[in-house]
Amino acid sequence: MKKLFFILTILIFSLPGNSGAEENRCAEMPFEPEIEYYSSYGKLNYDFSKDHEQVTTLAKKHNLLESGMFASGLAIADIQWEVSVGTRGALLSLTEACIVPAKIKLFIGYHNPVIYLANRLKKNTCEYDVVMRHEQTHQQINKTALEYFRPYFFNEIVKISSQIKPRYVSKLTQEEVNKATQQLTQEYIEAISPMIEIFKNELKIEHSKLDNPGNYRLETLLCR
Repeated sequence: MKKLFFILTILIFSLPGNSGAEENRCAEMPFEPEIEYYSSYGKLNYDFSKDHEQVTTLAKKHNLLESGMFASGLAIADIQWEVSVGTRGALLSLTEACIVPAKIKLFIGYHNPVIYLANRLKKNTCEYDVVMRHEQTHQQINKTALEYFRPYFFNEIVKISSQIKPRYVSKLTQEEVNKATQQLTQEYIEAISPMIEIFKNELKIEHSKLDNPGNYRLETLLCR
């Protein structure tokens, strides 16, 4: 009886520890997900339908205009990004597995880039040309910045992918696999978000070199 009791005791007390060991096996499992990074500048459109006041209202809505100022032109491009995680299962037993990130797809780009020019501006006039050139420069800044950051984005997603580990599932069901995949995706979203904020802040700095009182004065003098 003593021998039987001893065996049962070992089994009962070793089961909880086994789950932790399997989780560690997942975390230590070597893996190298395929990474697919792509971007887009979007298709630039022009809008000449709005009056001076409407362009100004739109600029204020996007926090691109200081109080008391008016806008004859406006350039906007919404930053859009998304990440998707494809996973595969690495079996540990008939019911247990590690859910491994197998393919990471990351998109960072612009959605609906538009240049607005107030309809009071007359084509082939100095003011029209200056405002148009100003807004086109903003869109060129967007394009150049995205191109400049491309290697940074790729290197960061490679680094992030090495830090986010496979997840252990104790029940190999579709529900548990989906749950683990969603959790991995959320980890990627949280890890990538600071990188996007850095990009946004750098864009603001570059655009501010164009949108400042000194440059506005210079552009105004061009047509005098």
